[in-house]
Amino acid sequence: MQLFPALRHGCRQGRQQGFTLIELMITLAILVITITIAVPAWQGVVARNAVTGTAETLVASINYARSEAVASGNDITLCPLNAQGDACMNSTSWSNGWAVVQGSQAEARASLGDDLLRVFDAAITVQASVAGVTFDDQGATSDSTWLLICDQSGGQGHRQLELTPIGRVLTETYGSDDQSC
Repeated sequence: MQLFPALRHGCRQGRQQGFTLIELMITLAILVITITIAVPAWQGVVARNAVTGTAETLVASINYARSEAVASGNDITLCPLNAQGDACMNSTSWSNGWAVVQGSQAEARASLGDDLLRVFDAAITVQASVAGVTFDDQGATSDSTWLLICDQSGGQGHRQLELTPIGRVLTETYGSDDQSC
């Protein structure tokens, strides 16, 4: 009489299923090492994408303002918004966003009103050499202007845009003229 036939044959009848504790611990260790390496690299990618996206939006808004000035035959101003977003401000910080308005900078600082053409948000720090840019009916500005877009980590992933007096935008990856975040 065999009461425990499995003991006599040593459990060789069935196939073992599942993972051993050692296999599970090795898998978890590899996963932790991979995540430890990947997370900082991913944060760098996200920061660079934010800088690139803001730079592209700023270039698009500059080109939009310039084309509107030429098309309408009027002055069009690109200026930084105040914290409330209801008027332009006299500041070189464009981090609250910026607006494209019809008319001069002085008019835009009073109120955006009906002259507002478009508003753009800034997700990261943007500094400029001026408190606003006005394009004339030929699409030109009075002076050369630079805009510096900085990543939030304060690293080297910043961009500088230079707006020439004829309205051309030049993009530099790491900035120049000793401009830094």
